[in-house]
Order: sequence, then structure tokens, then C-alpha cells
Amino acid sequence: MSTRITSYFMDTLCLRIQKGEVMETLQKTALVFTIIGAINWGLVGIFNTDIVASIFGVGVIANIIYIIIALCGLINIGILFKHLEY
Repeated sequence: MSTRITSYFMDTLCLRIQKGEVMETLQKTALVFTIIGAINWGLVGIFNTDIVASIFGVGVIANIIYIIIALCGLINIGILFKHLEY
């Protein structure tokens, strides 16, 4: 029974990967983080207020969040090369 369930989930995952749904979800999630990062940088530029540092302090956690946002920005480079369908 567990082999059948595992096979079902693997088949479903493979179909989703083939359709590009996993990558689309990853890009949308990354885009949300990128937008949050852009808003944070806007607040830094306009009001000299870093929301990430205000919430998490200056340290390792804030640095991890900045790295995650940077990686999300790199993931979103793929959007530049994606054919837009209207």
C-alpha cells in the first residue's frame, strides 16, 4: 500500500514538474519576497528605516533574511526570459 501511495505522489510531482507548476509556484513565492525586499529598500531610502533590522535586530537572522531575499531576486531573473502569454 505504501509503495502505491509513494508511486502516486512521485507521478503527481513529475507531472507538475513537466507542466512547470512547481517552478511557477517557486517564482511566485520568490516574487513576493522580492517585493517585500523592494518595499524595505524603499523605506530605507525614503525614511531611513530598515524594517527587517527593526523586527529582527542587526545580526545573523537579519543577514539570513537578506540572503533569502537576494536569492529570490536571482530566481526571478527567469521571469525576464519567460515568454509572456496574453
